[in-house]
Amino acid sequence: QRSEVRDQRSEVRDQRSEIGDQRSEGGGQKVEGWPFDAAEARRRQAAAGETRRTVDLGGGVTLALVKIPAGKFIAADGGVMEVPRPFWIGRTEVSNRQFARFDPRHDSRIETDDFMQFGAEERGDPVNGPEQPVCRVSWQQAKAFCEWLAGACGEDCALPSGAQWEWAARAGASGELAYGTAETDFAKVANLADATFRQVKRFPPWDLPHGAIPPWRPAAAAVIDGFRVSAPVGSFAPNAWGVCDAHGNVAEWTRDAASDGTRRLTRGGSWWSRPRRAVFREAWPYASWQGVFDVGFRVVIDAR
Repeated sequence: QRSEVRDQRSEVRDQRSEIGDQRSEGGGQKVEGWPFDAAEARRRQAAAGETRRTVDLGGGVTLALVKIPAGKFIAADGGVMEVPRPFWIGRTEVSNRQFARFDPRHDSRIETDDFMQFGAEERGDPVNGPEQPVCRVSWQQAKAFCEWLAGACGEDCALPSGAQWEWAARAGASGELAYGTAETDFAKVANLADATFRQVKRFPPWDLPHGAIPPWRPAAAAVIDGFRVSAPVGSFAPNAWGVCDAHGNVAEWTRDAASDGTRRLTRGGSWWSRPRRAVFREAWPYASWQGVFDVGFRVVIDAR
């Protein structure tokens, strides 16, 4: 599947302005009070009332949410975007444990490695741990989870729109990434393609495949975030609004459609993404039925 997805990504490299295709260009427009720092972000959040809550998924499993205030901002394409009312958003991406309350049969599986896979350790790296973000879920499955959650909690639940996702991820930041630029050290704030991801493993007694295969995965080799594949949700520092893993870990489905009107857009990049592939302007389109090896989601709930 990774080969198929990589081919897709190559095909859309010249279409990475999918976000811009759907918004009017803002040119040199300005928004009063934008951007703003972490202290102002927290002040605005507090002014919106209660800032934290959990939803009971049953079986001792809960889903943590943070409240995002309403506001206007300059989006990645330079256009002015407005989020007209506050909303709740998942503090983290939905985990395998949480998704299993909806579909216990789902398996996020394992990321195969470089060796011949004679033993369990050589097979690769699991992404199906209970606290890792669920992946290989299609947009349709993610939407179905939101509908199930709406029925369970009696509230309006959905995937975030592109505007909601970007506003929540930025928390007042105006850069190409919430934490800085593509050259910023992301070790404490994001699980992106790093030195850990790039390395080729060594297995005794022949020191393979390291001795036969050079490091080949594109990565920010000077940064060590410590995870080869997805990390348990919430492992990295949150932004000023309490949102974790907006960049990296797994890319996230949004409600937005691509310019063809049928495929759906994912945002934020994953453990497989170098920082320049995780910037706000990047949006990767996939068929709504397609489960992708490094794509998951988080939910939004209407704040009444």
